Amino acid sequence: MKLRRRQSFFFVLFIVFTLAPGVAWAQDRDAIIAKAKEEKEFVYYSTTDIRDGTAMVHAFQKKYPYVRL
Repeated sequence: MKLRRRQSFFFVLFIVFTLAPGVAWAQDRDAIIAKAKEEKEFVYYSTTDIRDGTAMVHAFQKKYPYVRL
């Protein structure tokens, strides 16, 4: 019985510590996106080749059209 209770306790702790950062990240992400909408400009530096860099820029612009690269 004691072992079962301890396992349950650690399972609950595991769930709390794995899900809590996701909730905090969602709040931070919303704040970051709101700030990006205000600034409207983003400077992108990369060491990738031109094809990969262009693909990343296009994907970013498709997802966030309100931010200019």
